[in-house]
Amino acid sequence: DQLLFRHLPRLRAHLKSVGLAPDVLASQWFFTLFAYVAPARWLPRLWDAVFLDGWKALYRIALALLAAAQDDLLGKSLDECGRYLRDRDALAARVLERVGSVDAVLDLAASFKVTRRSLGQLAERFGFALLEERACLARSNS
Repeated sequence: DQLLFRHLPRLRAHLKSVGLAPDVLASQWFFTLFAYVAPARWLPRLWDAVFLDGWKALYRIALALLAAAQDDLLGKSLDECGRYLRDRDALAARVLERVGSVDAVLDLAASFKVTRRSLGQLAERFGFALLEERACLARSNS
């Protein structure tokens, strides 16, 4: 969510306004290393990037895919966004139309400044927020 806020703020605002949690979307993509959303022929290139650069590549690729689809998503409702992002073939066709190839997706991904340090800072901030939230829930349940 914070990476979308930094890199694709219009898209983040729209997804939030229609009720689509970016965390849910990311988890589907990340758990499957993009097999859920990318065509099989792309996966070896995407996985090479992930295995080479780790988490930062995972986040960069997700940002690149969302950036390529952003114009389409901005005009869609919650249901339409969900269908669009689950339709692997349509999403891949749209991404290819916009950027040209899986290598261009990786080039676009590399343009997003996501570092291990920035991910660590976000994790630290999120961890503290999660602890605060749990503490509030514990107090309200007492």
